[in-house]
Formats: sequence, C-alpha cells, structure tokens
Amino acid sequence: MRELESLGKDSFKDLQDHLTRSVPVLQIINADTTEAAGIFEHLLEDSVFHGIVLGHSISMRSLNQRYLEKKPLWERLEVLVGREIDRLQE
Repeated sequence: MRELESLGKDSFKDLQDHLTRSVPVLQIINADTTEAAGIFEHLLEDSVFHGIVLGHSISMRSLNQRYLEKKPLWERLEVLVGREIDRLQE
C-alpha cells in the first residue's frame, strides 16, 4: 500500500507539473469565462495530459481497491485496540 501511495503522489506531482507548464494560471485567473474555456480546451486536445491523467487514475484506482480490501482488518483492529484501552483504564 505504501508503494501505491508513493506512486499516487508521484503521478499527482507529474499532473501538477504538466499543468504548471501547460496552463497559464494567471491568465485563467484574470480571464473571463469564455477566455478560460478556451484555455482549458487545449488540455482536451493534449495527449500528454491525457496520458498523465490516465496513469494517475490507474494508480488511484489500485490504491482505493487496496484500501477497500484492508478496511475490515482496520475496523477489527480498531475494536481490539478500543477494548485494550478500556481494559487498561479499569
């Protein structure tokens, strides 16, 4: 899971870096709605952006699946730890 979390962070950083290089943020902030829409249109045609988003999506989907698989174990651990805390407080 730690490996998947690390991959997710890396893919999100790649996404941020690409957006920083590709999207003129200050121009978007100062743009009206029509201008901003035009700026974002170019992302829809950017195959590098699509690949980065796909990679990030795959990483996050895998991580989410692992979390769902581990959730029952964590819930059981929470109960056991709670019982132990209660026992120690008696």
